[in-house]
Parts: sequence; C-alpha cells; structure tokens
Amino acid sequence: MNSSPLHDADQVVHTAWQHYAAACGDQRHLASLEEVSAHVSTNRVFRVVFSDHSSLVAKVSSYGSYFLFAEDHDRLARCTSLLRHTRWAGFLADVLSIDKRPYTWYDGRCWCAFYGEVQRAESLPRILPPADVVGLAHEIARFHHACGEIAPALPAVSNSVKGDAIHLFDQLTNPFAPRNFGLPPEDIGVLARFTHDLLLHLESVHYDEWKKIPILVDWNLGNFSVTRDEGNVRLFSRWDYDWFRIESRLLDFYFLSRVSSSTGDRTSFTSAHDPL
Repeated sequence: MNSSPLHDADQVVHTAWQHYAAACGDQRHLASLEEVSAHVSTNRVFRVVFSDHSSLVAKVSSYGSYFLFAEDHDRLARCTSLLRHTRWAGFLADVLSIDKRPYTWYDGRCWCAFYGEVQRAESLPRILPPADVVGLAHEIARFHHACGEIAPALPAVSNSVKGDAIHLFDQLTNPFAPRNFGLPPEDIGVLARFTHDLLLHLESVHYDEWKKIPILVDWNLGNFSVTRDEGNVRLFSRWDYDWFRIESRLLDFYFLSRVSSSTGDRTSFTSAHDPL
C-alpha cells in the first residue's frame, strides 16, 4: 500500500469485501463505490453498490487502535441484537457479521467494517425550535433508558474516560512531551494541570461508581434522522458510530448541546468549552 494508510481506501474496501465474501459464501460482486465521507475525521466512508443493485456502507480507518475498533463493533452488534425486540429495533445500522461476530478486516495498518444501510427519514433543522429541543430530549432519555436496561448484558470494555485521562496525563508529564506533542513547555504545563484537575474531580465525585451505558456520543444533524408523531419528534435511525463508548450518559450531552443550541449545529466546529 501507499505510505498513507488511507491513500488506497477504495482498494481496501475491495480487498475487505473479497475476504468477507470468501468467508461466508456471499456471491455478490462489487460494482461501484461512491465516497460519502463527511471529511471531518480521519475515516473514509463509501457506499458500496453490488452487481445485483443491493448496497452497503464501508468504513476504512487507521486512527487509534484496531483492537478498540473491533471491540466497539462487537459491543455495537450486541446492542443491536439486545434492542431488536424493543421500540429501538432497526434504529441502529447493522454491522455485517460472520458466525454471529462482527466482521472487521485488518492488515496491520488500517481496518474496515461494513454496515447495512438504514432508512433515513427527516433531518432536523440546523436551529431547532424549542418544541423540538424538548422532543429530542425526551427521545434521547428514552434511548438512554433502553441502553441502561441492556448494559448489564454487555462485556466490560478496555477503554474509559478515566483511563484515557490517566494515559494523557502520563504523556504530558513525560520530559519529552513538548517534542512529542509539538507544543511549547508552557502549553504542556497548562494541559497537564487541567488533566490532573479532571482526574482529581473524577475521584471526588466517585466517577467509577456512576452507571455506565452504551452511548453514541457524536450526535450531529448529519448522522441521525427523525419522524414526527402528531408533531412530536421521534428518533428514527442512526448510522454513524465513530465515538461509540460505554460510559456515563452525560457524554452524549456535549454534542446534543450543539444540536440544540441557538447558533445551530455546524459541519465545521471546534471542541470549545462553551457547549461543555
């Protein structure tokens, strides 16, 4: 492959599909790829069309860890299965599986997964009227409640907010941190101090004891759709899993505050402190 892991992302999709098809006996041949990446992350996303005119979505990534990616997709598949007989059946896009396990392709440098296409209904407007803010809040609460019900049936995960903060603090207090992060020592000092304060706060509020549930985190107007029941918003489908975690439901509120803000959701944004 090229020196850039995602330079040949379309070829990765072809190779990943060949491996999947050979493993499960799928006879469909890939006819065309249409890139549908949002270009706001390091992922490349494609709509895959087959010779029989059926289609799937493929995601290729090289950011972070393949092993956490694979773990997330296992938990996602379990969530979808556990929600299948609830009101949330069909809400989440299915991850393609082999022998009841999510299929992920990996070559040591990048990885790929395939998803079923979900139906899309109405998109919310960029700036929500107050009634829609209330309706969305009710719907997210219902979804969180359902996720809380299934959480005990999910295996533990390898990452956590606290674990991420501890790892970041260790990196920031390394004597080579300014070189590793490409930042001046005074900036590293600010980041280290605030990361340390966060860890102290997590200890003071006993964060380890908070209820952890599967959450989707990255709620923006481009990755979910709604319907309306007598004018009331109802969540209909969600198709993007970039930031899936098993954590406190509060983590969902950062992006939801962007969606419901008076300035409206944006396709380009900075993770500023105001919404937090």
